[in-house]
Order: sequence, then structure tokens, then C-alpha cells
Amino acid sequence: MCDADCTPAESKGIEIPFLESEFWVDYLDAAVRIVVNLFVAFILFLIFYIIVTLISKLLFRSLTWRPTRKGKGKDGSPVQKDEMKIQMAHFIVVAVKILLWVQIVPILIGQVGIAVDSIVAVVSAVTVGIGLSMRSMAENFVMGVILIIIQPFKVGDLVSLGGRTGTVARTSFAYTIIKEPDGKEVFLPNAKVGNSNMINLTSHGKARLDVGTFHLPHGTSLKAARDSIIQAVLSVPEVQEDPPPKMLVGAITQTSVEVFARVWVPSAAQLVAPFAVREAVFERLRVDGVPLVTWKAEVGSALEGLAAVGYPGLREERATPTSALAAGGAGSTDRADEQAAAAGIAVLSNL
Repeated sequence: MCDADCTPAESKGIEIPFLESEFWVDYLDAAVRIVVNLFVAFILFLIFYIIVTLISKLLFRSLTWRPTRKGKGKDGSPVQKDEMKIQMAHFIVVAVKILLWVQIVPILIGQVGIAVDSIVAVVSAVTVGIGLSMRSMAENFVMGVILIIIQPFKVGDLVSLGGRTGTVARTSFAYTIIKEPDGKEVFLPNAKVGNSNMINLTSHGKARLDVGTFHLPHGTSLKAARDSIIQAVLSVPEVQEDPPPKMLVGAITQTSVEVFARVWVPSAAQLVAPFAVREAVFERLRVDGVPLVTWKAEVGSALEGLAAVGYPGLREERATPTSALAAGGAGSTDRADEQAAAAGIAVLSNL
């Protein structure tokens, strides 16, 4: 039984927790603990953030430090930034940050009062799923790290990668971008670059070129031709005098002597120098009166010889050979036709 001041719930013997003073005391005590834990976790987060930031900056500066003053090299020229080295430094700094935060985050979560085990299990499952779905990107990333470490080329080098030739424009952890001579930029996945032949055409600073072939008649003086070709190639600004340029005989055929010019040029000019060398050689040979084999006369006489015997596809109209008319007989004409046809076939077989 209760008196007149009791509530209906108390009259029925029902206990309501939030009506009890102990409930509110416990509730406020838990709320205060949570607020204190959040505040402490926030303070710890700021402290850890400042520490991680300082460590990252010091590590990056130590990895990219150069022993030069005011950005000048030993010869006084501006120091070029090593793109590969900077990217490698960024990678190491990011890796260190991740490792530090992996250790810090569980401490902050535990300070708040949240169970860490369940969160670790969820994060592990998500990480495995992401890793499987981004396998190709992971391969490019790993190969990008390897390329940065071994440094087979740098920005500005002329290279041949994955069957494409051009100048390295940019490098990243996923792609290597090269600029081809026609201006196109080609993005090559680092995995493809690492699994193909990597040819650095600028590693030694100069390249050897064999420019030709120039066809000289058999009666041409090779000494005169050599003098003309050497003078011609030396007039090209890109051709270096050391090692000296040479004229070499490539082959001797039934119709001509095949020669070519061997020159050394700066690595950056090896794609454009052959055009200038060919033009200079042709013009010099013309001025010096050194002849080049022309096929017009040989091909013309050969076609006339084949047409004389009615070779399919060639006109049958022809002029009667002077030697045959002088002989004054049909047999002489037939023999002349056979000789002309044989000569025509022999010439065309050598073209």
C-alpha cells in the first residue's frame, strides 16, 4: 500500500530506472568519461600529427638534400631537379606516414573506449578486396618503385621503351610518359616498361649513325667521293669531329658501289641529324661532280628490249635497232631482239 503522494507506477510496484537518481548519476558519469576520453584523444591526435609532420619534413629534406649552394652546380649552372629522386623521397615519406598512423590510430580508438578488434577485422577484409581488384595498378606501382630505385633513365633522356622511341617527359608510380618526335605523348604502364627491353639512347651523351646508302658508279674514284662526303658531313652542325666521320663501303653490286657515312652526333640530335647529313652529302657530291647511279637510262633500255620481243604489258612499238638495219637481214634483227630482251631481263633482275 502507498499513501496519497505515490505515483501510479509505484502503486503497482513498477520500477522506472530514469526516475531513479542513481541512473542519472551513472549516466552523467559515463558521459563525462566519454567527453574526457574524446578530449584526451583529440589532444593526443594533435600531438601525434605534429610529430608525424615534423618527421616527414625532416625525412624529405634529408632525402632530397644536395651539397650545392644557391641552386648552382660546380660549374655555376643551375642545378636540375632529379625527378626520380624527388618521387622516391615522396614515396618513402608516405610509407613512413602510413606506418606511423597504423600504430597511432589504434591508440586513439582505444582511448575513446571503442573495441579495436572488430575494426581491425573489417579493415583487413576491405584491404584484401581492394588489393584483388587493383592488381594491375599494384603491379604498375611496384614496378614504378623499382624503376625509381634502379634509375635506368631520367626525364629528358631519349629512350626506346616497349617498342616506342621518344624523350622521357614525365615519370610516375603508375606510368612513364614519353614524347615522340611527332609531338605525341605516349603513356606506358610501368609494368610493361619493366617487362620489355629498356634502351637508353642518351646514357653516353653521343650516338653513332650510319647514314646512307649512296650508290656510286663503278668508275667513280672512291678517294674523291670520300673527300666530298667527309667535307659534307662536317658542315652539319650536329656532327662531331671526335670521333672523326668516315665513309665506308657497304657493298659492291653489278651496277654500283654502295657507300655510307658513319658519324657521331649528340644523343639528343640522333633522330633529326640523318636528314641534314643526307641533304649535305647529296649537295656536295653534285657540286664536286661526283656522280650517283641513276636508273633512268638502264631501266629505259631494259623496257625497250623487253618490248622488242612482245613482253606482256609492254608496248610493241619500238624503233628498229641501227645495228640490225646495218646488218641488212631478218636474222640479224632477230638476234638483236634476243640480245635486247636478255639485257633487259638482266638489268631488271638487279633492280
